[in-house]
Amino acid sequence: MVAAVVVIAFVVGGYLLVGALGSSPRDPAPGRAGSAMRSATGSDTDPSSADQVPDRPKDAQPMVVRRIHDGDTVWLQATSAGPYVAGTERVKVRLIGIDTPEVQPEQCFGPEATDHLRTLIPVGSTVYVTADRDPLDRYGRRLLYLWSARGEFVNFDLVDGGWARPLRVPPNVRYAELFALAGDVARDAGTGLWGAC
Repeated sequence: MVAAVVVIAFVVGGYLLVGALGSSPRDPAPGRAGSAMRSATGSDTDPSSADQVPDRPKDAQPMVVRRIHDGDTVWLQATSAGPYVAGTERVKVRLIGIDTPEVQPEQCFGPEATDHLRTLIPVGSTVYVTADRDPLDRYGRRLLYLWSARGEFVNFDLVDGGWARPLRVPPNVRYAELFALAGDVARDAGTGLWGAC
């Protein structure tokens, strides 16, 4: 059997995004895509760790997950005042730069995206958040980027795995190119919602 692989590489925000499409005799999921982030300086990250993305920023504020509403909206609570959420009350948070299908009314892949988010950041777990330029959306939700306690960039993970579509809403565009490229790779491979809906 002949192997067919197409490699796509882009430099985004100081990182090299590498995607591979195709199949080989050893590929258990022909046509599926995966991406790996490598430092633009040329030093490789651990090849066993898929989806390397920017590390959690040093000023990220810890918060506790109180409720998962759907794949891109959660309720969080700060344990103490911080740079992004001043109080310790529960706040409704919309993840920046992504859009998942709705669960009410149910859209194709909405429940799957929500379940994946529950796996990434279970209720009661700690996440680390940062903001962009606009802190709130028109509905009064906090607009944040999230990293899991394990260091996963949650917003990116949802797009990269095909659980969400990238959504560019200026001026909150710090990672928009990264999300767009990951979304292109997922779409081209038919990953997640791209193959199901």
